[in-house]
Amino acid sequence: MNDITKNKKYASIGNPTINAVIKQLYRFETTEQANTKARSIVESFVVSSKNNYFRVDPNAVIIWITGFELSDEEIEKGYLGNYAALSVKSIDDDLYTVVAEKLPAALDIHPQKKRPKQRHPDWGHRTLRDIKKKKIYFTLEEVKAELEALQIEYPEVSIPINNGLLIIVYEKSEDKTSLVKKYKLTIKLTQEGAFYIECSENEKKQLVKTEEKKQATSQSTGYFTSLVSLKKKRKPTA
Repeated sequence: MNDITKNKKYASIGNPTINAVIKQLYRFETTEQANTKARSIVESFVVSSKNNYFRVDPNAVIIWITGFELSDEEIEKGYLGNYAALSVKSIDDDLYTVVAEKLPAALDIHPQKKRPKQRHPDWGHRTLRDIKKKKIYFTLEEVKAELEALQIEYPEVSIPINNGLLIIVYEKSEDKTSLVKKYKLTIKLTQEGAFYIECSENEKKQLVKTEEKKQATSQSTGYFTSLVSLKKKRKPTA
């Protein structure tokens, strides 16, 4: 089973339910009640299949939590969250709660991590992946914030427009050639009154090869430099 489950999302410390688990705020009179709460969390968020990797209690459930127990060192290395084992724990006065125990893991197996800084985004970028999947946003503020964050991350290759964003995306052609292509991202309304981002090409069949573009720029610069040098050598005639 993959980490990503259809129609589910990753847990986050900003979610009230997850926050209550992290802070051990829940109180239940029986283990059955506590386990019911744990199962409801499992049904709402992406559950990891890495129990064998961590070798935790078979009764525990492993989930990924964005922003969970990040140390300064982890943040510097590009961590965006941590795995956690959810389990039921006995507390004072014969009560029970659901707890989340941090499970340290190598960054390369994390489902979310900071991407290396690039001039252009590619289709592996989280927001662009969501756009391709036609992710639904329930408020206009939410979808606008998504595009604004993308523009801030790639200011050199994006232009905010009314109701959307123009952006240049790095991709590869069928022959594995590195290319960049212009796209228009437009906020659209669904029949149900929610929102999604429509992606369309912003230029007709025009693929710009990165290396060829650099070479053309270099040749052009050399040509004009030669003209300037030639004019300087010429002396005005009497």
